[in-house]
Amino acid sequence: CTYLPSAVKFATDTCKIGDTIYAACFNHVTGATWVYESEDSGASWSLTKEILGSSSGRTHPYIDTDGTDLYISYKITAGGAGFKKYVIGTDTLGSEKSITSDALTDPKILYVSGSLLLCFYSLQASPTVRCYESTDDGDTWSLRSTPESGGSHSIEDQDAIIAGNGDILLTWE
Repeated sequence: CTYLPSAVKFATDTCKIGDTIYAACFNHVTGATWVYESEDSGASWSLTKEILGSSSGRTHPYIDTDGTDLYISYKITAGGAGFKKYVIGTDTLGSEKSITSDALTDPKILYVSGSLLLCFYSLQASPTVRCYESTDDGDTWSLRSTPESGGSHSIEDQDAIIAGNGDILLTWE
């Protein structure tokens, strides 16, 4: 989590396109969510786009990229996860798409390839990690797998990356 000065803004996730770092940030007080960018390795930041306005009922944004556009997932506090695509070149923010209505934490978005996106999240009521997938660039989502279920431990702060060999590595605490 990175603190950006001048307001109560916390970056929950980052990604990079070329030399530009993008950070998904939200304000714990107002609920607003933004994307900030840095072109100097994080020494300074500027607002790129407001993703969700104040009192949106959305928190914990996560961000990934296909090298051109940004994909943002976030928790809907009333239950579920939402998704938006931001096309940087035309400054176009897509409409909200629902990933799931499950009561969850930390919906981590992962761009895989082409139009394939994955979203990993843990259920609030049980130690379960689910993976939803979209094969149409985020328009529709369906359950792909449940990589972890059961046990007496809690699961939170999951993260996912694509390894050099194409395997998807999923971690959580």
